Amino acid sequence: MKNRDTNYRTYIYQVLTAIISLFFILTGCAGSRVKPETSKSIDKSNELTETVEIRFERPLIIRTPEAAPVSAKQHIQTALFYFENGKYLLAAEEFDNARQGIADKGKLYRNCLIAIAVCKLLLDDKAGFIKSIDELKGVYSSYELMVIKDKDKRIKALFNLYDGFKNNGNY
Repeated sequence: MKNRDTNYRTYIYQVLTAIISLFFILTGCAGSRVKPETSKSIDKSNELTETVEIRFERPLIIRTPEAAPVSAKQHIQTALFYFENGKYLLAAEEFDNARQGIADKGKLYRNCLIAIAVCKLLLDDKAGFIKSIDELKGVYSSYELMVIKDKDKRIKALFNLYDGFKNNGNY
């Protein structure tokens, strides 16, 4: 049971790194580029073979806008502020508001869906997490999903959690 809890925490950590790296780079909120680093896991009994770390060269300062957010970028900045302060429900709402303000269902739209899924996972809202991933699956083609899962370990961790919840009916 302890190994399962450790695996879950490792998945949560990888999921958190996914949201942080994607949004700080894409929204231009980071003062410097975020560099993911991978290292081999020491514990061979663990099912995961690698962990993902992110290190920031300079500390990030995220401030909530003084006025109510209007643009998608302002909603994302506000959501990041809430996320950094542990207010995951408010962060999920702001990411959803940002997503609704984005007409193109491209990378930024998809990243908002990923961020919503991560917030729902941190809130232990498994049904909300599954709904967010289902929406994300609707935006990608099956080929794109296959390529993304193969290239990005953080996204793969999200989908592994999704598959685990769906297969176990644990939501």
